[in-house]
Amino acid sequence: MKAELEKGFDSSKAHPQALVRNRFALMFWEMVKFVTARQWTITLRDKALFLGRVMQVVIIGLLIGSLYFDLDKSLEDSRPFMSVSFLGVMFLAMTAQPEGMETLASKPVFFKQADNNFCSATSYAWAMSLTAVPTAFCDTVAYSIVTYFMVGYTT
Repeated sequence: MKAELEKGFDSSKAHPQALVRNRFALMFWEMVKFVTARQWTITLRDKALFLGRVMQVVIIGLLIGSLYFDLDKSLEDSRPFMSVSFLGVMFLAMTAQPEGMETLASKPVFFKQADNNFCSATSYAWAMSLTAVPTAFCDTVAYSIVTYFMVGYTT
């Protein structure tokens, strides 16, 4: 029996479906779909954060819109339009900053799952990116609607 165990396992004699050939249980896009659904559920559970972000964006939009209310539409007065655009880009970039803290907080969960071959790093990154897009889109739309009409981009 010792000699038989020292030979090792001959995989050619085994059934082809009995052996594991992939590192992960799911294919890449199935894994992305699964992790995205799970991450979307986690995102939807925190409604207070989402509503707080939307309210923050609307209030800052109202402040910036009232600061640059109904600008003159002449070539000499085009600099304030550029400053409103710059403020908008900077504000929306800074509102995305708390996502970094959320990512750092979820690192131990990711490492535990990656060590146990639950999901690959690329599928996890795709899922995190796909779930961040709708919230960023909502922030951008809420800010843009408020400032667009108050500043006077309509004409």
